[in-house]
Amino acid sequence: MFRRKKSDPSQSLTLFLEKGEEPIAPGQEPSDIYERSLINQLVASVMDILRETDPDIRLVEMRILEGKSTEQIALESQVPLAHVRWRISRSLDRLRKAVRYFMGEGETKNE
Repeated sequence: MFRRKKSDPSQSLTLFLEKGEEPIAPGQEPSDIYERSLINQLVASVMDILRETDPDIRLVEMRILEGKSTEQIALESQVPLAHVRWRISRSLDRLRKAVRYFMGEGETKNE
């Protein structure tokens, strides 16, 4: 027989509100959290698009999302360290330009 998991009353939204607390980090506004969430979604979408056209975007994922050092990436991908750094820099520039474009803050042309 399946049973429902018992809820933890200490995690109740009602409990937070009764205490006059917000279930968010101190000093953060809900609008800031929402905006950050939208930007994260936008960056994820742009990364999906760039994966189709920029093979080096994988290096950015390894560096930022997986937290690997450039030395580790160079060893794993069997590419000289200077090339890894240059490719990551170039892909990050493309990512920034694409995000700015989709946010309506600029063009994607090379500056």
